[in-house]
Amino acid sequence: MYDKSLSENFCIELYQYDTNKYVIIPKEDIDNQSFNFLVNYLYYPENIKYKPIISGYTFVKDTTIFPKEKLNYEIEIFVPQNDTEYDNVYAVTQYNEVFKIDFGGKTIKSSLIKSFEKPPLDFSVLSSPQILKKRRLIQRRSRLKKKKRLKGEQVLSHSLLYS
Repeated sequence: MYDKSLSENFCIELYQYDTNKYVIIPKEDIDNQSFNFLVNYLYYPENIKYKPIISGYTFVKDTTIFPKEKLNYEIEIFVPQNDTEYDNVYAVTQYNEVFKIDFGGKTIKSSLIKSFEKPPLDFSVLSSPQILKKRRLIQRRSRLKKKKRLKGEQVLSHSLLYS
């Protein structure tokens, strides 16, 4: 559904940095809205019954989603473990301000308490990524829908997404 907003050449680098821990880096700049959708999609994968821990790190680029004075702030995008609404994500700024972003286009300041945390990873240790192109990502999603979960398919328990 959301993949239509991505270019035909869209691809990601997938790094495994620990048992069931991954780093996902889009190889082209994606807008804040697409990034938010991606974090939400990874947290709520279709037809797969597990709850991964997903943290997305990016910068505020879109002032239609975020307040203008937050432009270029570093943010962590996440879905709280107790979320029951499904169609939103939260952002915590580098100054520990938390916003709820719903996919209907509304962003509000949240009373949720969360501290911004820098990514807990030394990027210099990452090597040999698996490159996943848009077409392959769509095909993989289609296979997973049919089989619920492929045998041997690794489950993401903790993923860090960077843009």
